[in-house]
Amino acid sequence: MEKSAENTQEIKISALHHLEKFTNSKIIFEGIVEKFEKIETRNGRIYGKVLIKDNTDSYQIYLFGKNFQTFHSIIKEKVTLKVKAEVNKTFGERLFLNILSINNGENQINKNN
Repeated sequence: MEKSAENTQEIKISALHHLEKFTNSKIIFEGIVEKFEKIETRNGRIYGKVLIKDNTDSYQIYLFGKNFQTFHSIIKEKVTLKVKAEVNKTFGERLFLNILSINNGENQINKNN
């Protein structure tokens, strides 16, 4: 793991299976999108499921609400993404990735908080 100037850790995909190690931290990881699905809930809301992998493992990322609205247009299957995220806790103490930016090699989208 490598730390950058702003205390952001660069990690491999395999480390995402242990998010508790990065609680309240910023992380950067890179991988190839194996599968991207847009799913509609019973209430008509759309969310995304992204299966991303590198040479160490694969990981399923879920994009809800603002994360989906902001980033879905840059995500394509078989494209390498560099993702910057914050590991946060929900009210129920469950950990989740709050995506801050995604770069696909041609474009970068940053979330405006």
